[in-house]
Amino acid sequence: MLGHVAAIFIDDGGVMQDNQVRGKQWLQFLPEYLVPIYGGRKELWADSNGEVLRRQMPLFIEGTGFPEVGGFIETRRALAIEAVHIMFNYVGIALPGTDEDCFALYQSYNDYVVKRVRSDPPGTVEAIRNLAADGYRLYTASGTESTHIDLMLDVLGVRNLFIETYGPDLVDTHKGSSNYYRLILEHAGEPPETALFIDDSPRSVGWAREAGATAVLVSRDQPSDRPDMNVIPDLASLPGLLS
Repeated sequence: MLGHVAAIFIDDGGVMQDNQVRGKQWLQFLPEYLVPIYGGRKELWADSNGEVLRRQMPLFIEGTGFPEVGGFIETRRALAIEAVHIMFNYVGIALPGTDEDCFALYQSYNDYVVKRVRSDPPGTVEAIRNLAADGYRLYTASGTESTHIDLMLDVLGVRNLFIETYGPDLVDTHKGSSNYYRLILEHAGEPPETALFIDDSPRSVGWAREAGATAVLVSRDQPSDRPDMNVIPDLASLPGLLS
C-alpha cells in the first residue's frame, strides 16, 4: 500500500531516461562538440569517455570517495577535472589550460550533449503531465547535477511542471545513503510520510524508505530478496498505480 501521496520525487537515469539509448547518443554528440575545436578522431573521443566511465562510475555507484554528508560539490569538481585529463591524455591532445579551464570545458560539453539527447522511454512525458494535472507536487531525486536535470527536462518540455530539480549539488551530498533523501525532503519542506520516491535502484528505494518516505522501484522484475517492494515496469505505469 502506498498511503496518501502528495509529493513525488522522480529519478533521472533508468526512470525518465533510458540509459542505454542515452549512452549511445552521448557517444555521438560528445565527439561532435570536441573534434571541431580540438581535433582528433571521433572514435578516440568516444573511447576516451568509456575510459572515464570505467574509472569513475564505480565511485558514483558505490559512493566511494564521497563523504556521506556534505562535500559533494568539491569532490564532483575534482572528478570533472580528472575526467577531462583522462580524455585528453587518451586521445593524445594537450590539455586545454588550467584546471579551471578543464572544469569550464567539462561543463560546456555536458551542456551541449544534454541539450541534444532524447532518450525518454515511451509514455514518460505523458505520465509526468498526468501526475502534475492530478495535483501531485513534482520533484526530481537524481544523482545528476540539477543544472543538467533542468536541461533534460527542458528538452522534454516539462521543466515547468517540477517545483525543484534535486541533484546532489542542491544539498551538497552524494546520492549514496538515506542522508541524501532526508536532506532533499528537508530542503523541499515535504513531510516524509506523504512523499513518494521513484527509482530504478533497489538500494535507492531502500534508502528513501529509511528516510521515512514511500518508494517504488522501476524494474521489469521483482527483486527476489525484497518481495515487499512496490514495483512498476516504467514511469508510464505510475499514474495508474496511484489511481
